Amino acid sequence: LCQLYRDKDAVEKDFQDIKGVIKLRPIWHWTMPKIRAHVTLCTGALSVLRLFQERLSACNIKDSYQSVLRKLQQIYLNDIMGQSQSTSIYTITRCSHEIKDILNALNLIKLTDDREMAVHITHR
Repeated sequence: LCQLYRDKDAVEKDFQDIKGVIKLRPIWHWTMPKIRAHVTLCTGALSVLRLFQERLSACNIKDSYQSVLRKLQQIYLNDIMGQSQSTSIYTITRCSHEIKDILNALNLIKLTDDREMAVHITHR
């Protein structure tokens, strides 16, 4: 009985994470396919969040995942459009040393390289 109660507590904590960090709000679905899709997206988001926490821990990053996510939200992909609609230049927001250290530890430092990102992005 105690284990069931603890498990329920863990599930409630996960739903708090989904609603808080990922900022999901109540959505009312009436058909079973939509309900299944919504639950699948929520569990997928939670899985990505847990994987992110594990990577932070493995890299000895002491900040909470919420703190790291807030820091990473400062990075933007900027689309600078030329005179014609077909000409675009992509740049990444300049990162602080702290953010670069986090991305380097997570093996995501390529996200700060303008040329690297331009190769993988096509204008719509």
